Amino acid sequence: MEPVSLIPLAVQSWPGTGPRVLALPGFLDCAGSFAALASECAAFCRLSALDWRGHGASSSGGEGASFHQLDHLKDLLGLLESLRAKNEAPDVLVAHSMGGILACLLAGALPDRCPPKILLLDALGGTPGDAALHWDRWAKMLLASQEIRPPFRVAPNREAALQRIQKRQKHLPADASERLLDSIGETQEDGTVRWRLDPRLLGPNPFVFPEEHWLELLGRITAAVTVVIPEYGVLARHPAAASRLAALRHAERVDIVACGHPVHLEQPQAVAQALAAMLA
Repeated sequence: MEPVSLIPLAVQSWPGTGPRVLALPGFLDCAGSFAALASECAAFCRLSALDWRGHGASSSGGEGASFHQLDHLKDLLGLLESLRAKNEAPDVLVAHSMGGILACLLAGALPDRCPPKILLLDALGGTPGDAALHWDRWAKMLLASQEIRPPFRVAPNREAALQRIQKRQKHLPADASERLLDSIGETQEDGTVRWRLDPRLLGPNPFVFPEEHWLELLGRITAAVTVVIPEYGVLARHPAAASRLAALRHAERVDIVACGHPVHLEQPQAVAQALAAMLA
């Protein structure tokens, strides 16, 4: 792993040939969850994945750091600028969940600083919010910033850690749960499992916008976008999914059946096919 960007962030890379692809994990997920996808697409691209601040091997930014989407967005821009300066800019972003929200935010706000192609995995902007509650969310954020958050509860063993993951991800198959645990968990010498996540990540998110803000943002994206929609995921039941897709200038839709939200963990072969189609 290589430290990059404004604070020490970690990027994990896998062997491959062809265009560069940067994967952006979702909330409380780490780069390692893309290992199976990297294996599936090694013949046609070089995949790397980012650990967001407070996740995995990346820095938490020290005392007083914050972990809101604006912080992650600035980190992402800094990383891309750093890679561009080294002539290593990615040709494609593969972005899941929160990573997809951040990819949309960057591509809409600064289209010229974003890679020309984006593969969104069950993500197309954030959850819309009532404008009347906007400042109440900020009040909650400010109060939460004064609290000391306890660390994530240590799992007594790997089996208990897997049960915790499967309780949170009800559709996740056993093999995918194992891959996720390998990404976000770390087994200690005594057999306990600690989570590679900063507890301050759980603070409330003040950056929630009305639906018209998301539609305006998506309409500004000039990149070619493919949106992967798993049958049991978020977008399949999102009331504004159709209008958001229509707002994009250059969009393709890929539906994957019998699959939940962490589509890259559950069906890496299908995601690899969608990525290969984009690159072709």
